Formats: sequence, C-alpha cells, structure tokens
Amino acid sequence: MADTVESIVLLLHIITAVFMAWPLYALITVNERPKVNAPVGDKLDDFMEGIIKKNARRCYIFQITALATGLYLVWAHAGTLTPVISNFRLLGKTVGLFVLMGLLSYVVFYLQPRIDGLFGQLKKTKLKENISQKIIALRLQRKMLAATCLFVVLTVILLAIQIRQPLALTVNVAIIILIALFVRRVFKANIPYGWI
Repeated sequence: MADTVESIVLLLHIITAVFMAWPLYALITVNERPKVNAPVGDKLDDFMEGIIKKNARRCYIFQITALATGLYLVWAHAGTLTPVISNFRLLGKTVGLFVLMGLLSYVVFYLQPRIDGLFGQLKKTKLKENISQKIIALRLQRKMLAATCLFVVLTVILLAIQIRQPLALTVNVAIIILIALFVRRVFKANIPYGWI
C-alpha cells in the first residue's frame, strides 16, 4: 500500500512539473501577439492579460503541490527531511522552487497591478503614447522574468533526473548551456513592438 501511495504522489509530482511549463507557453503566446498588428489596449490585450493573470495564480497551486509532493517523497524514502539540506540536488530543486515562488510573487503583486493600472489609464485618456510605452516596458520586464522562470524550471528538472544517478559535471554544464540558449531563443523570437 505504501508503494502505491508513493507512486501516486510521484505521478502527481511529475504532472505538476509538466504544468509548471507555463512560462514557455507564456513566452510563445506573447511572441505571437505582434502578428495581429493591433494597438496596445485593444480587446486582444484584455483577453491576453486575462489569460496571463489567471495562469500566474494557478502557478501557485502547482508550486505548492510540487513542494508538498516533493517533501513527501523525500520523507517516504529517508524517513526524515534531512536530505533536502544534505543532498545537493534536492537542495537545488528546493531553492529553485522558492526562487520561482519569489519571481511569481513579484509579477502577481507588483508588476501585474501596475500593468492593469496603466491599462485603466489608457482607456480614460487620449494621450495614449506615453502610457503605451510604460505598458510595453513593464511587459518586457514581465517577459524577462518569464524567461528566467523557464530557465529555473528546466534547471530544476535537470536536478530532478539526477536524484538517484548523478550526471558528470561536464554533462551538467553542457545541458545548462543548452537550456540557456533555448530560453534565449524563445525570449528573442519575434520581439514584439506593442506587446511583450
């Protein structure tokens, strides 16, 4: 019975990691926005901002689930949570998860309210250019944070696959370089003019 529970928790842990791929899809989505060629503040922006806000909040659920299931798996194997500190890879995964939580909190509680406030101002004024430029700057910052989150998620996955069988340091360095190049490529694809 304990093995079955552990397998179910492991499955949930892995599914949660898949769901945490949201930064990749957010970057792909915002990179497609310029193809519409519509001004900042149109209905498409309302739609896209709604998607981003809802999924950012869902990410908290995924992150908390990843933390809870990860801690359970450590406890199930070791009978203690000490390996979270003593095992470099588990520590790296845990720190990575807290970094993701911090970045998400910055977006949800600081950046997004500022973007929303500017959209509110944009709809009330005729001087749209200045406000549009501020929105674009904040969106670029949010996009950079999404790219950082994607890099952290992929690095955490790299650490996760090595919990039982570590890879050589040179392999780790090579994979991290590939991850960085991939994230850079996704970030730079179609740098938007009015939407970021």
